[in-house]
Amino acid sequence: MEYAEAVQAKAIIIHETYNPGAVTKVSVFDPDGKEIEAWSGVDPTPRTNGKGISVIPIKVKFKIRRIKIFIDSPSVPGWNEIDAVGIRVSAAKTHWAVAARASSTFA
Repeated sequence: MEYAEAVQAKAIIIHETYNPGAVTKVSVFDPDGKEIEAWSGVDPTPRTNGKGISVIPIKVKFKIRRIKIFIDSPSVPGWNEIDAVGIRVSAAKTHWAVAARASSTFA
């Protein structure tokens, strides 16, 4: 995902709207374009939920404008759908993606 401006991120907010639980990693890109792993682990939204919002805290020392989400689709039955990804900069402010590309799509 790409964002309109570079911001100091506190968390990545992922709206999983169908068969959640497949998120395994979040990478960010530094100002030079180098990809850096910011988080990896078990998706905070349980697989048993029909949908959910995964809040993934990250700590990087630079402002980010681009992120990449990794999912393990084979580990969660059915189609895994993500409808929105935000960068949270404070409790009151989240920046939403202005562009997105996917390695696969159902469309």
